[in-house]
Order: sequence, then C-alpha cells, then structure tokens
Amino acid sequence: MGQVDPPGTTASPVHARAPGRELLSVGPSVEFATGPTSLARPSTRAGAIGAVVGGRLFQAGFEVTLIARGVHLQALQTNGLRLQSPAGTETVDVAAVGHPREIDWGTGQVVLMAVKSQHSLAALNELAVVAPPETPIVCLQNGVANEPAALRMFPNVYGVSVACPTSHLQPGVVQAWSTPVTGLLDVGRYPTGIDHVSEAVAADFRAATFSSYPVQDIRLWKHRKLLTNLGNAIEAVCGPHARQGPLGEMLLAEGEAVLSAAGLAAATAEEDRDRRADLLQLGKIAGQTRPGGSSWQSLRRATGDTGIRPTSTPGSMLRPPAGWTWWPTSSAERDSRP
Repeated sequence: MGQVDPPGTTASPVHARAPGRELLSVGPSVEFATGPTSLARPSTRAGAIGAVVGGRLFQAGFEVTLIARGVHLQALQTNGLRLQSPAGTETVDVAAVGHPREIDWGTGQVVLMAVKSQHSLAALNELAVVAPPETPIVCLQNGVANEPAALRMFPNVYGVSVACPTSHLQPGVVQAWSTPVTGLLDVGRYPTGIDHVSEAVAADFRAATFSSYPVQDIRLWKHRKLLTNLGNAIEAVCGPHARQGPLGEMLLAEGEAVLSAAGLAAATAEEDRDRRADLLQLGKIAGQTRPGGSSWQSLRRATGDTGIRPTSTPGSMLRPPAGWTWWPTSSAERDSRP
C-alpha cells in the first residue's frame, strides 16, 4: 500500500527552498502556472484545480505564473485571480500567460499537469518543445492514462492523488470549498518510488494549505480515486444529490470487480477513509454549498469540452484489448471514426 504518515499526524510546513529553482504546473481547462518552490518555480494550467493550487502556492510565497487562454486569461490579466473559500474572497495578483513558450525555462523546474486528460497530449507536445527533457512532470489529474503519456516524452514523471473540492464556473474566479485544509495531494514517482522531487513537492503543497505526503506506489491511490469518481457519472446524469445511494453502491462494486479481474491493485476503501479522516471540511461560499463535482461543472459550463467519454472517464481504468473499439458516445464521434 502507499506509504503515508498515519492519519492525524501533522507535518511541519517548513521546508528548504533552493534558490533559483522553479516548479511548473500545467492545469485543467486552459491554464498553466509557475512559481519557485523547494524545487523550482511552478507553472500550472488554471482551471479549478490548477488555479486553486497555483493560487495557494502564490499566497504561500512561491513565484507562480498561470497559463490560460481566452476570456479566462483576459480576466486573470485584468483583474487577477479571485479565489473564494468559506473563509472569504481574496484577489490573488498572480501572473498569467497564454502559452508555455512565454515562460523563461531553465534547470530545476517542475511541471504540475492539471489539464483534463483529453488535453494532456497537446499540453505535453507544447511542453516538449520548450521545457528541458529532464524536467519533472507532476500529474495533478484523475485517470490513469496521463502518466504513461508523459513518460513517452519526459523520463521523470510523478502522479498525484487529488482530493480537492474546487469549482470554476466563470472566468477569473475559482472556489476552494474546504478550509483550513484546501485538499489532499499525495504524490509519488511513476510508476513507483519516493525521491527528492516527490518529497520536495509534497513539502511545498503542505506549505500552501494542502495535506500532502510522498507515497511509494501512487498507482494504488489513483486507482482508488478512479473508483471514487464513478460517482461523477451519476452526478452528470442525475444531478449532484443522486451520488449517494444504491446506484453509487452498484457502480462502486462493479468498478472494484473490474479492477480485480484486471489484476490492478487499489488502496482499500478503509485506507482511503483513514487518509481523508476529517481533513476536508467543506463550508459555504456566499451562503451556498458546493453545487457539484468536476464533471457536473463541465456540463454546467456548456463548453462542449467535458471529456465525458469512455476513454477519459472511469471507464478508462481498462483499455480495450487489441482489435476492440469503444462504442462511440455521440453521432459526431461516430462520424469521426474511420
């Protein structure tokens, strides 16, 4: 199982910062951010997770640059990032650019990938043109296909198990629904291992209001998160309040059976409960509770870019055998297939 400190222990937020090094993070949606940490200056793509993590790192004293596009980029550059939480609303004057080529790349940088899975390949291709090949790529993403894709272009890849209740429904504005701990971000080298990069990234996260530990086998925790995210499909079809109940229990049981049949180990539900404990304390923002998860938010924004299809949702826990194909999820997708 993944090696984390026992639930209930408190890690010191104090960590050494190596001058001149940067952490680079590529986040979901359309943005990136960069900021110096004990490793480097981060660059992160600023959707819900990317902007919240980038914003919290900036507030903790790290140099951060968000990479965004369109009206979101315009809002960030004009008004800064509005980061809302149960503790209040803060304007974070974090830098924002439109492409990783606008970043001054050097050695000692780390990329935090936070884009949706369907955008990973494009983001990685853009990074490969400008980032040094030894740059560590840290995947702040759900799903299990992002790290293998990153390994095809960069030798140093890390996975993160993300439990961070956030929202992003309007340009330049994100919500972090848990306080004082913003989220859980355990990190490990992919496919396995703990090294100085994973330890330093975890320390930086802890300094920025996240609970984070390096783990030996991050795949166990990402597989558990896949199972947890099966509830996203229920939210997308039936609404956020339908997630808990018999349908969720049936989906979870089937998901666990699929992983078991495939010989893929996962952290147990008990281990997941112990890790989460009572760390995530969701409150109200402007008198409202969190409306729904990431899939629900994507549908609510109606951008046509939800990524809800078998290859990027929890159905991706298994790839089809050679010669098999996924049944297309829409007439447009059917028409695009050879």
